Amino acid sequence: MGYTAEQRQGAWLEAISVVEALRAGDKPLARQVLTTSPHPGPVLDGLLRLTSVLLHSLPPGQVDSLLTVAYRSAPPPPIPHPPQLP
Repeated sequence: MGYTAEQRQGAWLEAISVVEALRAGDKPLARQVLTTSPHPGPVLDGLLRLTSVLLHSLPPGQVDSLLTVAYRSAPPPPIPHPPQLP
């Protein structure tokens, strides 16, 4: 499915909002932005691009350490769902 320039721009801004929420430690808000997006696919694409930029900006040893810890750890608990407004 194709997206308009406005839809792609909106999805990009939502991806940035997810990263900002994660940086602030607000995982429920990040989850809410992603799950309520009208175009979650392009938002996920934006998140993957931002994650790629971040990973390529870190020293390789830090990325290796992150992956080692991730492989050795159990899956994290679910991120709580924010309360739904009526």
